[in-house]
Amino acid sequence: MKCGKMKLGLGTLAVVLGLTLFVGATPAGRYLWSLGEVFFGKAGQFASEQVSPEVEVERLAKEIGKLDGDIRANNNLLAREAVALDTLNEEIDARRKKVEEDQADLERLTKLVDSTSGKTISLGGKNLTRDQVKARAAQAEELLEAEEAALKAKEELRDKKKATVDAARGKIEAMKEQQAKLTAELETMKTELQKVREAQAQSSSVPVDDSRLSEIKDSFKSLHARINVMKKEAELQGDVANASQAEVDQALKAEKALEKARERFTKKTAETDK
Repeated sequence: MKCGKMKLGLGTLAVVLGLTLFVGATPAGRYLWSLGEVFFGKAGQFASEQVSPEVEVERLAKEIGKLDGDIRANNNLLAREAVALDTLNEEIDARRKKVEEDQADLERLTKLVDSTSGKTISLGGKNLTRDQVKARAAQAEELLEAEEAALKAKEELRDKKKATVDAARGKIEAMKEQQAKLTAELETMKTELQKVREAQAQSSSVPVDDSRLSEIKDSFKSLHARINVMKKEAELQGDVANASQAEVDQALKAEKALEKARERFTKKTAETDK
C-alpha cells in the first residue's frame, strides 16, 4: 500500500513538473497561462460587481478591523527591535568604558617610559626593564585600536538599527492614521448609501394599472366632441326638435353611453380610493 501511494505521489509530481515545464518553456503554454490570468481577472471583476454596496461596506469594515491585528503584530516586532537596540546601547556603553580604561593604561605606560631615564621601571610593584614596559605599551596600543574599531562598528550598527526602528515606528503610526481615516470615510459612505436607499424607497411606488381609466377619459372626450357637433348642427338647422329621428336616436345613444361611462368612472374611482 505504501509503495502504491509513493508511486501515485511521484506520478502526480511528474505531471505537475511536466505542466510547469510546458507552461514556462513553450509559446502555447505561455499563451494558455496568460489567457488564464485574463479569464480569472475578468471573473473576479464580474464577481465584485455582483456584490451589493451594503455587503461591500460590511466586508471593508471587517478588513479595516483586521488592521488592528496587523498593528499589534508590527508593534510586537518593533518592541523586540527596540529591546535589541537598548541592549546594543548597553554594550556600547560598556565597550566605551573599556576603551577609556585602555586609553588611561596606555597613557600611564607612555608617561612611565618618557619620564624614567633608568634601565628599569617600577610597574605594579615590579621592576621591569624599559623594553618590557615599551612592549606592554605597544600591546596596549594594539588593544586600544581593536577596542576602538569594535566600538565604532557597534555604534554604526546601533545607528542603522535605530534608523530601522524609527522608520518602523513611523510606518505603524501611519497605519494607525490611515486606519482611522478609512474608518471615518467608510462611515461617511455608509451614511450616503443609507440616504440613497431611503431616496430610492421614497421614489419607488406600487405599479397601478390605470389603462382603463385612461380609456374612459378618452371616451369622455370623444363623446363630448360628438355631442357638441350634434348641438351645433341642430342650431344650424334651426331647432333641435326639428332634427331627424336618426339624429335624435343618435343623441339618446350618446347620452346613454355618457351615463354608462360616468358609472364606470365612479366605480373605478371608488376602487382606487380603497
